[in-house]
Amino acid sequence: MRGNRLRLIAIFFLLNLALYQLHFFIRPVTEWIVQSLDAPLSWTLRQATIRHVLEFPLDIFWIVGWAVTIGIVMDALVNPTPAAELGRSATRAA
Repeated sequence: MRGNRLRLIAIFFLLNLALYQLHFFIRPVTEWIVQSLDAPLSWTLRQATIRHVLEFPLDIFWIVGWAVTIGIVMDALVNPTPAAELGRSATRAA
């Protein structure tokens, strides 16, 4: 993991930024749909249910995006590249 910390921080920062921007652009549409279907000023169970149904796909996308990214990073850290293996075997032989 030596030398990869900055790369890992950049990957997770960019993923977080991209998903937050996606949520930022979808939020006004979600608010408009909820208000058009249920317009009271106070909180209601119907409003909460509608909001949950509308935001569920985005939440799943967020979870899957993070899980896939973490899986890829963990796999990259566990399995060294072939070039690293060649360099390691050359130093052992010498």
